[in-house]
Amino acid sequence: MRMRAGQREESFEHGFPDSLARPDLNTLVPLPWEEDVVACLVDLEDPVTHQPHPLDSRGALKRVLAEFAQFGLYPVVGPELEFYLCEPDPDRPGRYRPYAGHDSAVYTVGDLADPNGTLARLLDAAVELELGAIAAAHEYGRSQFEINLRHSEALDSADRAFRFRAMIEEIAAHEGLLATFMGKPFNGDEGSGFHLHISLVDAEGANAGEDADGTHGLTPVMRYFIAGMMVHGRALMVFFNPTVNAYRRISAEALVPTRVCWGHDQRMALVRVPNERGSSTRLELRLGDGRPIRTSPTPVRWPPASTASAASSSPPSQWRGCSTWTRNCWASRCRPRSPRRSRRSGTIR
Repeated sequence: MRMRAGQREESFEHGFPDSLARPDLNTLVPLPWEEDVVACLVDLEDPVTHQPHPLDSRGALKRVLAEFAQFGLYPVVGPELEFYLCEPDPDRPGRYRPYAGHDSAVYTVGDLADPNGTLARLLDAAVELELGAIAAAHEYGRSQFEINLRHSEALDSADRAFRFRAMIEEIAAHEGLLATFMGKPFNGDEGSGFHLHISLVDAEGANAGEDADGTHGLTPVMRYFIAGMMVHGRALMVFFNPTVNAYRRISAEALVPTRVCWGHDQRMALVRVPNERGSSTRLELRLGDGRPIRTSPTPVRWPPASTASAASSSPPSQWRGCSTWTRNCWASRCRPRSPRRSRRSGTIR
């Protein structure tokens, strides 16, 4: 990230200089679970120049969206965040265990999956906070849950995802539980992911990704968008999997990508393209664990430079890091293999 003249990064070397937090009063809302308390999102500025701070992820997303606007495109994002609810383990002081440790059916609700009704209260709070919550369910892991948020303009979507995570953690704490979005909180259970459904619309709000007569039913711009993900797939790991624990989730036996590739309705691909077309034409980036919720600038940062040439040239038929522009992402050269792990640390080698 490029720093402006006179700016210093926040580090031990430079003594962590101040940043100015300017409230965005359009985001001011009361908290349903905390009486007489309101919350407000802020934009970070340099306290001397009052220019946007380069390390402010919200400001970075605004700059990316301005680049898209130059091409007449506007990203729409639907975030999916999975999380675990944990309770203190009486047999191991200071440690936690799943709040409902028994098996139950996936994609269900009720007393078996959620014996204390915590998920229902979380969903109600998300609705009251106007986060666009539309559904909630038990996921694959014991005490693993997901609350689905409606898609919207990228900045609003990122703001809602940020508030959502804070809400889940706060309400869980009020109920004596610990909510965690980390990628692999329990070695013997499923990992938690952070998936982003991304579409592009034009100035009139029409989906800019569908072309019924185009390759795979997608416009050149949408195919370039996917190509950007392929080219920068390795670099995206830094942002979407920022901890050692995040790599414990990356396994060929799980519904996570282990190769830089894409596929139609393929949940083991880095980029999944659902089969719906029309206004539902979109891609799903399945790379991240549940922790880096301010990464929205990252997946939408790469394509703008590519879209400039989309109208005058054809997207390549083979992507860097992937065997082919493959329909099912399951060609032998693109088949995921289990990563090698250190026995001591669990990190990928």
